[in-house]
Amino acid sequence: MAADEGAPATAAVAAAAVVAPALATVRVQEGGVRDGKRVRECLQRAAKAADACKAANGQHVPLLLELLDTHLFYFEKATDDVTPELVAGLLREVAEQIGAVRPSADPAAVAAMQAHYAATLQHVRARAAALTTQADAAAARYGALLATAGTLAP
Repeated sequence: MAADEGAPATAAVAAAAVVAPALATVRVQEGGVRDGKRVRECLQRAAKAADACKAANGQHVPLLLELLDTHLFYFEKATDDVTPELVAGLLREVAEQIGAVRPSADPAAVAAMQAHYAATLQHVRARAAALTTQADAAAARYGALLATAGTLAP
């Protein structure tokens, strides 16, 4: 059974090793990303890899959290293909997966996942609050993200 529990973690590391270099080739320019379609393709590949790594012990959740962080990075860079709906869906997916982790999983690891997710939510809310006084595209994107995400508990 120990070999089965390690398999998702090994697959997650392998998936991250495949997708990270592809994302690194996408150039971030002032005001946005040059090739939003390429970013979206790489993020979709990473999402499929993370989905393939699902396990009841929660070893795939750190990969989902990294995927969420990467989505937020490109969302903040105003990449058109990284929509508020896409990020909100991933926020909900991560919350669901953290809630589905078996009680027998490592308590310290689960606490770290919950803390990472709570910090991510706090970042999104703080960024949205900071932009509320502005009437620009970034404020509209964050407004749409919070409206789409609904009420998410850390």
